[in-house]
Amino acid sequence: MRYQTLVRKAALVLAVSILGACGDDDTEQPTAEGWTPPAIPANPNITPATKPVPVDLRFDRLLYASGSSARVTLALPEGATTEATMAVAVASPDSKDAEMLTLERTADGTYATAKGLPIDDSAPVKPQDGTLRVAPGELIYAMFVVEPTMPGLEDAGAGLVADFAIIQSAPLTISDLLLPELALTDDENLSLPGARPVGTLLREGTLPVQVATSEVILHTKSQAELDRFLEVAGGELIDTLPGDDDVYATHLLKVDPSQAKPESLGQLRALFGESDELLASNEQALQILAL
Repeated sequence: MRYQTLVRKAALVLAVSILGACGDDDTEQPTAEGWTPPAIPANPNITPATKPVPVDLRFDRLLYASGSSARVTLALPEGATTEATMAVAVASPDSKDAEMLTLERTADGTYATAKGLPIDDSAPVKPQDGTLRVAPGELIYAMFVVEPTMPGLEDAGAGLVADFAIIQSAPLTISDLLLPELALTDDENLSLPGARPVGTLLREGTLPVQVATSEVILHTKSQAELDRFLEVAGGELIDTLPGDDDVYATHLLKVDPSQAKPESLGQLRALFGESDELLASNEQALQILAL
């Protein structure tokens, strides 16, 4: 569970002083429509925002398969604008392809793509042709330039808000990660009435850890963050626990780990530099880790 949650938070708000052109050199490459596609430079000057930014930009998922379509949503502070559309750039720093998406205003005031952006690893690299060329295993970025003249964004604390997603590569074989003998207690593979399901995880060079496989503890800064997690993960709030400070609220949630994709754990772990062997006593333990 920690992977997808931390990945999202790490990418949501980036302050970028200069965006490089979409290419390997320092020249801009305008398209036929007169739009210069942005990209992440080889050595970008990126610093995290020092305070919460009132802009929420999200892909509709963290992992996309090649051949699928990406969708993006954008939420601005109430009263920031009444424009019918907003523009968001989506780019692949590996292929150098980029697309400018038009997001339409919805009934609740947020903005969303009217149709998905096709992802194709065999498409030509042609910015603004309606298809994003990106290969399995690579990342894509959605970027929204913060306009400080908008009400509510005068002191936003960031020049750019971004989110990223991963293009799925070859999936892991789950059976290769399972070792039932790892179970720390005999009840891990039993379904007892009223019992809390558990499983054991073991990383190479560490001690085994038993984890609950249908519950998570989530720390949030706002009710909106909690609502978003419950919406995406299909969770249910069990209790709100006393926090250590006034910034974060701590929630105990019941979740359904079966909707997670443990076969993508290799890519998720790689984002954190983890390449050591991972084993689990049951599949549910892998699912809760991937949630």
